[in-house]
Amino acid sequence: MQYPNESAGPSPPKPMPITRTLPNEPKGRNHGYAGETLPVADRLLTVGQVAENWQVSQRTVRRMIADGRLPIVRLGRAVRIPAKVAVR
Repeated sequence: MQYPNESAGPSPPKPMPITRTLPNEPKGRNHGYAGETLPVADRLLTVGQVAENWQVSQRTVRRMIADGRLPIVRLGRAVRIPAKVAVR
């Protein structure tokens, strides 16, 4: 039995809002710097990238991080090294 306030089926989907995209506006989630090079001051490198650039093992880089000789930035569990520090 159907009550007077209930409809026979699921309600129709709500219409999507109309949005306008400008021609020079970035599309998608990556707003800005998509495919562009960041300035050295803003770049973050992985432990592997620093080890490759310095021609040392990743273990050496991680040891320097543990000793406090190399500053890091944590992104969740990931460890990144600012490029301005890693450039020799």
